[in-house]
Amino acid sequence: GAEIQSSLIKRIKQHPNIEVFENYFAIEIITQHHLGQLVKHTTPNITCYGVYVLNPRTRRVHTFLSKITMMATGGIGQIYQTTTNPSVATGDGISMVYRAKGLVKDMEFVQFHPTVFAKGKNFLLSEALRGEGAILRNVKGEAFMEKYHPLKDLAPRDVVSRAIEEERLETSHDCAYLDISHKPAEETKERFPAIYQKCLQEGF
Repeated sequence: GAEIQSSLIKRIKQHPNIEVFENYFAIEIITQHHLGQLVKHTTPNITCYGVYVLNPRTRRVHTFLSKITMMATGGIGQIYQTTTNPSVATGDGISMVYRAKGLVKDMEFVQFHPTVFAKGKNFLLSEALRGEGAILRNVKGEAFMEKYHPLKDLAPRDVVSRAIEEERLETSHDCAYLDISHKPAEETKERFPAIYQKCLQEGF
């Protein structure tokens, strides 16, 4: 993911038709409302003319006019108490569209990584661990995913998330466990150095 992102950013900055404004903050979408018209969620043909943008360094608000405005502002993970989403995933783009009376849909589709380190600040335990053969176990040490899906520990995220919660409630325990102890230790350390270091820091 990081490699894809850095490659895309590099290409964008090299593109002659793209101008990048870094560390600017979009504040509000410009619609008929800013022309003195009353705009409601039921108003037909709401038009976006661009966006008001704050330069925090100069404290000036700039008007960026455009024929097409695309909101690509990331997710809403930070509205939840526990998330592996980055700290900037605060749903600002969705809020701007909603305030502008635009159509916001499919809000029930929030994607979660099902495995996160239960101690510390929401550290992601990559799904690649399960891809390498890690097994989800409850507090009794029982592998439980076969009860929930034929793919067992490789089941889709939503299935794994619900299964962990079911086991957590059934056993009155605050978490489930990810067991990769049956794989060669050195291989696991080499494949997942950041996760290994995090476990060491937390006393595991």
